[in-house]
Amino acid sequence: MKPVLSVIVPVYKAEAYLPRCIESILAQTFTDYELLLIDDGSPDDCGRICDEYARKDMRVRVFHQDNKGASAACNLGIDSAFGRYLVFVDSDDWVLPNYLHDLYEDVCAHSGVGLIIHGLMKVDSHKKKLGELVLPDTYLPADRIYEAFGESKIAEMGYQAGKIYDKSVFDAHHIRFNENIHFRQDLLLMYSYLFFCDYIYCRHVINYVYAIHNSSQSGGHLNPFETEFRGLTTFLRMWECIKEKWNVHNETYIKFLLLFPFQRALKTNYQPYYSVNRKTRINHLRKLVDIIGNELYICTQTGYKIDGFGGLLLKYRLFACYDRFISLMFRFPIRRFLYDSIRALGKDY
Repeated sequence: MKPVLSVIVPVYKAEAYLPRCIESILAQTFTDYELLLIDDGSPDDCGRICDEYARKDMRVRVFHQDNKGASAACNLGIDSAFGRYLVFVDSDDWVLPNYLHDLYEDVCAHSGVGLIIHGLMKVDSHKKKLGELVLPDTYLPADRIYEAFGESKIAEMGYQAGKIYDKSVFDAHHIRFNENIHFRQDLLLMYSYLFFCDYIYCRHVINYVYAIHNSSQSGGHLNPFETEFRGLTTFLRMWECIKEKWNVHNETYIKFLLLFPFQRALKTNYQPYYSVNRKTRINHLRKLVDIIGNELYICTQTGYKIDGFGGLLLKYRLFACYDRFISLMFRFPIRRFLYDSIRALGKDY
């Protein structure tokens, strides 16, 4: 008999935290589920730990693959899941006993296909509470979903934690994590799903503990330009779809969605671990400004004066000047601000 829920856990370099994560899932008050552990070629002891739990509990299924990234691991879990609904948990996080019960209760309480959003608690490596992300109880039917991009601040809840997805929607519309980009894949998945929803329901409940480790913060390492540029174009396409679907033109929301991928693509050529000649850098700057168009002003407002000044140079298409300016900044300690602006934007995703 197939389970109602499939809990998918992508696993990579998490041997110190994985048992805690698995134990918290196996201790759920809701029991009609399967647990899919996807070992993404982890070089540590994660694979063995996963296999041990599979031998002890029939609800656990383990898949081993070569390292392909978290998105590919999650997609393997989606393709292999037997449950009607999908839930995701990161291998270094853990959940409280009512996590699955409350998500399933909410999806059953409403008719149609909906996006259920619960909150989460953030803790550091020592389990010290760092804060919470949670929305007030809110129900938005299809004709009011546009409101979620304003006062409800749905973009801030773009993580995969605290959500339950209908697998039939994933399969019918070929929704999967984007394996070609390396940041905020959770956010893109949420929007791809939301296009086919009849409602959004946010509940002020926290059953998910999101652990932030120094080594797990995103945004510190950038990929080569073409990879980062591909990520930016992906978010631009999503933005166009959102505008068309819900007629959203909120400037704050544009900034939230596009500023982070734009800044990554803008600054990747100036990282010390890449050697890119000046002509190529300038051509890339031109390419970025051409594609971002009217959103350029919004995408250069990071809160750092350096970025604001650089934005003016880009606005007037002074690409050679911008290149000299930013190259000079990276030669001095001031480059810390250039790195930190990206880390600050991406640390929660």
